[in-house]
Amino acid sequence: TRESVLQQAADDLDLLRELVVSMRETAERQWTLIEQGLKDGDNQTIYQAAHALKGALGLVGDNPACRLAARLEHKAKTASTDALHEDGESLQKAITSLFISLCDFADMPDKSAVAPLSN
Repeated sequence: TRESVLQQAADDLDLLRELVVSMRETAERQWTLIEQGLKDGDNQTIYQAAHALKGALGLVGDNPACRLAARLEHKAKTASTDALHEDGESLQKAITSLFISLCDFADMPDKSAVAPLSN
């Protein structure tokens, strides 16, 4: 909810906006690494990027994108890279959905943080 997300930012709307922008930058960097790992069949890269992404997305509390990042991180340790593609696609959609909500919660006039992650 908006209240719980704002609480994570100490009820400071400006801080929440800064957090959203910073999280988006981190998400974009880590998503790029996950995509590259999926393309190259590099589970270690996927694992490390999913771990970092999980931490960044968790800054606003429990959410579906954070849970999907955790699932991808876990599966990257044991599953074949081919088995990770579907989870990657689900994660990408969940991240976009999260940032749409966060921008709404933060009353952000600049919606660039909700642009879909690169594909």
